[in-house]
Amino acid sequence: FVDVPEGDAVHVARDSKVALRIPSLPGEPHGSTVARTSWSLNTTSRTLTVEIDVPNSDGRWRPGQFVTATITVAELQDVISLPN
Repeated sequence: FVDVPEGDAVHVARDSKVALRIPSLPGEPHGSTVARTSWSLNTTSRTLTVEIDVPNSDGRWRPGQFVTATITVAELQDVISLPN
């Protein structure tokens, strides 16, 4: 489960790409997608709860590990862009 801030919540949808990194398991990020969202925001934290299913066939991922999730909300192919 990942809590997404309100400002970014409107950009997250089912099947959005996710890159997962675990500090205790260094290496390449593991890819996954958003499986489900709560759709409504938590009224206390103003965040959207997002659920990501993670393949764990080798059992290296364990409950309680710290994970950084980067959710791709927009992707443009073959485009040159400059920051403001």
